[in-house]
Amino acid sequence: MIDVKEISYEHYGSCISISNRIIELIVTVEKGPRIVHLGFVGEENMLFQDKAQTHFFLNNEISQICGQTAYHYLYGGHRFYLSPSHLPEARYPDNDAVVYSIDDDGVLFQAPTQKTSGIQLSCKIMLSETGADFMVVHTAENHSSDTQHVALCTSTMVNPGGFALLPQNQGNEFFVADRVYVYWPFTRLHDQRFFMDSDFMTVQQDVSAEYPFKIGYNNMQGWIAYVKDGTVLSKRYVHDPKAVYPDNDASSQIYCAKDFLELTVQSPLYRIEPEDTVKHVENFSLFHTTITEKPNNNEAYQRFLDTLA
Repeated sequence: MIDVKEISYEHYGSCISISNRIIELIVTVEKGPRIVHLGFVGEENMLFQDKAQTHFFLNNEISQICGQTAYHYLYGGHRFYLSPSHLPEARYPDNDAVVYSIDDDGVLFQAPTQKTSGIQLSCKIMLSETGADFMVVHTAENHSSDTQHVALCTSTMVNPGGFALLPQNQGNEFFVADRVYVYWPFTRLHDQRFFMDSDFMTVQQDVSAEYPFKIGYNNMQGWIAYVKDGTVLSKRYVHDPKAVYPDNDASSQIYCAKDFLELTVQSPLYRIEPEDTVKHVENFSLFHTTITEKPNNNEAYQRFLDTLA
């Protein structure tokens, strides 16, 4: 049985709780939307919450239309926005109330149409009655009179102290390149938080680190995960090898800051005609694992995966 109810949740105000008595999600409706709580019932929230609202952006082009106080707050949790990152709408201030509705499939959350792009973002959360899995269908609908060229991007901010796990591509042609890594100006390749082997990569979140780290790649395996204190959060999606993705085809990205780590997934770049709609689907899963240490070689990585089967 799926239990959906409106609650008052900490500093986020009115939120929607969605639970199947195995896992619980809490989604904001006074802003966002954001999934700000995700975890097994009675256990730790896996998602980072920016309670002090210290992470925010102000875009000059957006502020001319939405006002000088139109900050884009990360708020924490799982968010959904437009890409590439040079677009003003990548930092659109989604600080207004969200409309939600419930049907037999799940709960739909609709943000107001953006004043700058004319695009309306929404997401539908579909939780199964049994198990620790759910699907999020992210949708962008173009209500403007212009053709829009955008990708759909999601970022899931998780609590500090764990590590991200990323699978390496495994091509079949010996002399055909099968992976492309993308770095940012601040990325330091000798960063001790980053480890790479032939089958996988890890990024350790470290609250003592004084500078951020970020890496992206063309993740054809279609999943990324975060491991903390015996719990694994994974995100799965479909990577289209024939499509063009933002950030030099980096469909998966990891950003590591001092107080959180972020799992980012991007859709291909779309051409959205007026009144057309595009969707990006992600499947989330929570697992318990008896292995809490980071794998340090391919054999340890495979043993870790075996505990999740």
